Amino acid sequence: MDGLERARGEAVYTADIQLPGLLHTAVLRSPHAHARVARLELAPALEAPGVRGAIGPGECSALREECGFEGEAVAAVCAESRAQADAAVALIDVEWELLPVQLDPDDAVACGDVLSTRERERGDVERGLAEADVVVEATYRTQVVLHNSLETHGTVCRPRPRHRAGPRAGRL
Repeated sequence: MDGLERARGEAVYTADIQLPGLLHTAVLRSPHAHARVARLELAPALEAPGVRGAIGPGECSALREECGFEGEAVAAVCAESRAQADAAVALIDVEWELLPVQLDPDDAVACGDVLSTRERERGDVERGLAEADVVVEATYRTQVVLHNSLETHGTVCRPRPRHRAGPRAGRL
């Protein structure tokens, strides 16, 4: 529906919206495949120009003290501009405890280092194998295929004053 706008560069994305008093957030992400935060000091980020707040693990469920992949969110800074938020994130003093990395998926499953597994069974598998004329055993692998939007996930919120009249009275 909006392909022509996107192709012409006319589409409006969340990054294009600038409301009065709008704050921007930048996230400190793990540079390691598997690591634990040994020490995290947010004070340098909180003292940076334009910063309104900074949080770490334990203050938001999306932030992790133990990271299971490179890029996992550890801390976040909120500032008056995106550049200020990015600069403040770079000031966060973090010390990492590197943890063992599983590079083989079969080894990871064998030692329980998998977030979740799913097993599906229907019918009597053993009986089916015993009665089959031919049994073929093989391992099949395929790459991960993900859908990616042209725009990253983001939200811009603008609070509105409460109205006391009408069917939605008392709601924002």
